[in-house]
Amino acid sequence: MSEGCETIIGGYRVVLARTPDLASDFFGLTGRETEVLDHIMRGLTIEQAALRMDISPSTAKTYKRRSLDKMEVSNISTAIVLYAAYCAGADVIRLE
Repeated sequence: MSEGCETIIGGYRVVLARTPDLASDFFGLTGRETEVLDHIMRGLTIEQAALRMDISPSTAKTYKRRSLDKMEVSNISTAIVLYAAYCAGADVIRLE
């Protein structure tokens, strides 16, 4: 078990101290999928994110949906909390 602050968020254990044995990538998301999450985390709408990324809103929605599927979460709020925790240096581990 890792040391540091721990919490459970939407079926995940979040540890605020990274350990070297955990995967370095975030749920196997692509760069574009994480870019959409990053824009949403910063308060942009899907349409605004799409504009910044120079893609259609439909494509941005597809990236968002794929992110939720890969993360196995049902809503964007949970995805953003997990992504923000990860960006802040937390280990985000799927509970079995």
